[in-house]
Amino acid sequence: MNTQKVKNKKIIGLIYGLLYGLLILGALFLVLSVGLFLLNYFNPELDPFFPIVDIPLNINLPGILELKDGTIYNIIIDDAFVSFNINEEYGLPGIINFIHFFSILAIAYYVIYLLWKIFKSIKSSLKDENPFQPKNIWRIRLIAIAVFVSALLEISYPLILKYFWFKNLTISGQVFDFRLSFDAVIDFLWVLIILVVAEIYRIGSEIKKEQELTI
Repeated sequence: MNTQKVKNKKIIGLIYGLLYGLLILGALFLVLSVGLFLLNYFNPELDPFFPIVDIPLNINLPGILELKDGTIYNIIIDDAFVSFNINEEYGLPGIINFIHFFSILAIAYYVIYLLWKIFKSIKSSLKDENPFQPKNIWRIRLIAIAVFVSALLEISYPLILKYFWFKNLTISGQVFDFRLSFDAVIDFLWVLIILVVAEIYRIGSEIKKEQELTI
């Protein structure tokens, strides 16, 4: 039994260390992306920094897939990524594209930060063998809210582009329309799962309190 407890503590400590490392890397990436954006924005001679954001197109083009053994297959290309580059400078679409990218990145960083805080509190409370901390309930709920906001951004961004901004896109003389993507709808399921985890954690915390009062 004691061996199992020590093992669990090591696992929690490992996860805590990994999250701490991700926080450092994430902070560097956020600063780097902003720095590259500002550098390119005020110096148009440089190649613009355009993070790729998945804006789908109604595209249907024939293609050829060749395997390493020489086998060739005819395929259909029905997916494409759109990255905005307006006359080698940032236009308004490019700026909005970066803001959307940075918002998603910042939300992901916030989720990692909350997870780090959760495991930090669990790690520090292992001395008392009580991983149920009341603050973690709200932290888990905040993670659900962050995922919900991220899903809304992922769904609303193509809608805004399609109906309020862009008309079509031309590739090699062929005109393609933007299509809507609801892949982020699955994130709403994750929101429900995370809320269930928060509720389970809350119930566990209450049971722990009742046991302490009974003792």
